[in-house]
Amino acid sequence: MLGKRILFLSFPLIIAFIIIGVFYHSFPFSIWIETKGIIPRSLNGLWGLFFVHFIHGDSNHLWANVPNLVFLMFISIAFFPSIVKRIFLYTFFLTPILMWVFCRGNVMHIGASAWIYALFGFLFFTGILAKNPKVRAVTLFTGFAFGGMFWGILPLQPGVSWDGHACGLAAGVISAILIKSRVALLFPVVAKDWQNEMDDEYPDHYEQFDQSIRR
Repeated sequence: MLGKRILFLSFPLIIAFIIIGVFYHSFPFSIWIETKGIIPRSLNGLWGLFFVHFIHGDSNHLWANVPNLVFLMFISIAFFPSIVKRIFLYTFFLTPILMWVFCRGNVMHIGASAWIYALFGFLFFTGILAKNPKVRAVTLFTGFAFGGMFWGILPLQPGVSWDGHACGLAAGVISAILIKSRVALLFPVVAKDWQNEMDDEYPDHYEQFDQSIRR
């Protein structure tokens, strides 16, 4: 059990290790993976469904993504430990699927930034969909810490896969909707204080109200 928990908590670091290892050609298959980014609507580009997040063009690209990815993965684990596997799976695969369908064609899209946008989108919009203050605190935190990322979905900077970022954000929103019911079970709706007080003082006030309407 302890070993599984350690492996679970170290998963973001394992992902980071693989990304860095691929970039610095630490694995025999590194060079092969670097050619397997997302090429939208291309059969060869389907390899990117599995490898796009592990490919980076240069060291600036790499180190701009790895810390943010690891941080958002740890935030997901901290707040949603029982469903985080589902969160990672949905965001990991929905992102490249949307990229393959909707991104600009005839160009290879690479990098973990789209997955970062997916995790950000999930954490941000889950709080909006939920009616629990703890979950809404996640929205406030991610919005404050990463709110500037919304500019990344606009075509403002040449050479940046802004459409990949947009697909990642959309994947995060879709994941939040798909997992909404499970989040609601973990974080039930908290009634307002005045409502709780009325329930304690006047346990049958709703019934009396209904009867008064029927008269």
